[in-house]
Amino acid sequence: MLICALLALLTPIAARTHVYLFITFRFMTGLSQGVVFPAQQSLFAKWNPPLERSRLTSLGYAGAHIGYVIAFPIAALLCEYGFDSGWPSIFYVCGIVGVCWFLLWMYFVYDSPRHHPRISQAEQTFLTGQLDEIHSSRKKVVPWLKLLTSLPVWAISVAYTCCHWGEYTFATNIPTYMKEVLKFDIKTNGFLSALPYIGVSFMTNASGHMADYLIRRKLLTTNQVRKLFNSVGAILPAIFVIGTGYLGCENSVYAVVLLTMGVTTMGCQYGGGFMVNPIDIAPNFAGIVFGISNTFATLPGFFSPYAIGELTQNKSREEWQTVFFITSAIYVVGAAAFIMFGSGYRQDWDQKESAKDIDPSNSIELANNL
Repeated sequence: MLICALLALLTPIAARTHVYLFITFRFMTGLSQGVVFPAQQSLFAKWNPPLERSRLTSLGYAGAHIGYVIAFPIAALLCEYGFDSGWPSIFYVCGIVGVCWFLLWMYFVYDSPRHHPRISQAEQTFLTGQLDEIHSSRKKVVPWLKLLTSLPVWAISVAYTCCHWGEYTFATNIPTYMKEVLKFDIKTNGFLSALPYIGVSFMTNASGHMADYLIRRKLLTTNQVRKLFNSVGAILPAIFVIGTGYLGCENSVYAVVLLTMGVTTMGCQYGGGFMVNPIDIAPNFAGIVFGISNTFATLPGFFSPYAIGELTQNKSREEWQTVFFITSAIYVVGAAAFIMFGSGYRQDWDQKESAKDIDPSNSIELANNL
């Protein structure tokens, strides 16, 4: 993240120097961001007790959407009123915030409870007691063949990729849709584009709490909870996004409501679905599992803007209907793949790799079978 922040500070200079230098900086920004989410998964796996897994993980991921809530309106204001001709100020502000965040992260965050010098003894004892039976302090050999041929791993990858198609479609094209079809000005556009992400931030946290409640009370198994929340978080957006396509500037309020509901309900996937699932199936290799799935999930970032640009050359409502129908179908594919091949149980290859490190009598069967 420090690299991202520094690159953001230098991006206006790069843009004014040469277009290829600007492209290089943007590529390097994406490259440096690629390690963030897998690293988060590894951190969550070492800090989140099994029965608090969904709510704590969802709290972390909700921050990404809160970023949209803050960024859209501020970027709109900076673009119109900011210093240094407007748009460069967006990069300067983001870069400064990123550097400040990095300093706070380095002070407060440690790899595991055992290594943190500032948490209480009671908290450290509780966390290590919950998590030591899952994780070993010894370095493990990654079971690459079993991991790469695991259907639950691929189910996460497909669900994540399909969800991210919708995410990129919304994040990069909601402002365009609101401008071209709903006819909002730049300031209104910036504030309304942030609305869906207020909803998804709330839903991500709420679904994380609901998922843990269902598991803790033994109302549903972890497997059932993950598939239920992932399905809700894919099917409802698929329905809402189709409805949006039939509304134009004469029904702009209803269009914004449907867009907001579509993005909001995606939060069920983040709080209780595939996003938490790597820690369920492979707590020892959660970062690697998430890294694989995240690699595929970034592909829509390449293809979605290009495809949508090709499909909406005339900027008509009918063209946007096609975009929304395609997005809806992709959501359904992701939901179906996770239902058929996903799992909420710890995989054998994760446990077998740990057999020499963990006493089988201390195996955390509770977390696997709730």
